[in-house]
Amino acid sequence: MKRICMIFALCVLVVFCISAQNRNFNAMSLNGITGLYVVPTARLGIEDAKLGFNSGYHMNFVNGKLEDLFQFNMGFNNLFEVAATYVGQAGDKDDDLLIGAKIRLPVSGSAIALGGNVAYNNFGASGKHFGGQFYGVVTYQAELFGSQADTTFLIGKTFHEGETINSDIDFGMGFDLVVLPKYLDRFVHWIVDFSNYGEIARISPNRGSVNTGIRIDMSQIPALQKFNFAIDAYLTDAFDAYERSFGIGATFGMRF
Repeated sequence: MKRICMIFALCVLVVFCISAQNRNFNAMSLNGITGLYVVPTARLGIEDAKLGFNSGYHMNFVNGKLEDLFQFNMGFNNLFEVAATYVGQAGDKDDDLLIGAKIRLPVSGSAIALGGNVAYNNFGASGKHFGGQFYGVVTYQAELFGSQADTTFLIGKTFHEGETINSDIDFGMGFDLVVLPKYLDRFVHWIVDFSNYGEIARISPNRGSVNTGIRIDMSQIPALQKFNFAIDAYLTDAFDAYERSFGIGATFGMRF
């Protein structure tokens, strides 16, 4: 873990030397907060507006079982965002609810934010239900494979009901890469994130997970430029045979 902290600290130093460019494409994570798939970014869903909101729906297929994810977030003055996700489990009452918040620090250049989540898992079931996480996250724009990429690093801590406090920390990283901009403009994004913790909407032991997929920025269509509109097709826990899932969905947002 000390190595991870050192790597993260070095990344933060590099981040302060890099300036963000162009209009950012921001969409929801599966947990409702603006981000990649599991790892949140330091950006807000609606930027350069006093008020904005995003809503989303994703269908997640896990071991042949369907989950319905209903998401919502709202941003204020390009500084603060609140979010919620309700996960409905088909055929049983073990639903999940996640509530999160994130505040973006008022610094120029790269985006830096502090945030946290609280989860209530498995309605109607016995056992442990509550979990939480707080984190710091940095996002900046760079070039990867010759294309523009939003790159994110996160460090934090997860707590579970009944868990003895330990020294384990959360680490996450990922990128949002524009795919073949010369031919596809900025419509298609490749999203990849890695974390040493599971989806916070589920109380589970710390473990590594890789999540990846394609996100299409429909707001590149001239008639939709005033909105946030994204379509997702993704894999979560791609290297975990027991937890691997496939999903599709969309998010839509407006600014005021």
